[in-house]
Amino acid sequence: MKGEQDKIIEIRRVSFSDANTFTHEILPSGILVGLISGTGMALVSMLISTVYGDDAFFPMKLVGATFFGVEGIIGGLPVILTGLLTHYLLSILFGVFFASLTKSDFTVFVSFWEGIIYGMVIWSVMNYIVLPVFNPVMNDRVAFASSSFFLAHLVFGGLLLFTPKFRKHFSRKLNVQREHFEQAA
Repeated sequence: MKGEQDKIIEIRRVSFSDANTFTHEILPSGILVGLISGTGMALVSMLISTVYGDDAFFPMKLVGATFFGVEGIIGGLPVILTGLLTHYLLSILFGVFFASLTKSDFTVFVSFWEGIIYGMVIWSVMNYIVLPVFNPVMNDRVAFASSSFFLAHLVFGGLLLFTPKFRKHFSRKLNVQREHFEQAA
């Protein structure tokens, strides 16, 4: 009887651990780091846009052009909001994926450099695959300012340095839940 009860507790512990590590540690860490990195990237892009003499929201209009085509460049609030939403959804997606690749015991130094490399990979994929296929309007504009587009992705990647800290924070909360679960079992 005791051995059977131990097996049930162990099965519960494994399933609790696997399911909840993603849901309660990786996912919230990735969402937070994606929002922070995406905001940094957006701010740098907007600043560069104004330096070039364009509208500060021009980068979001370019992202919105994915859905609105060339009219997105002159578009108003709906295009900007669509671009902003798309930008943040992709930032969160890339943040969650990065969080799933890192560990909570990584140092800030390691995650910074891994983030820089990750940002370069995202830049490459966006620049050579995604934009030519899904957003030729933005692809044409990025060709004129490719170094700015690259810099924005480096900022995104660099800000991923917070990932281990967030994973550690959410891991502590998850461990408290696990302890509570094991006491109840």
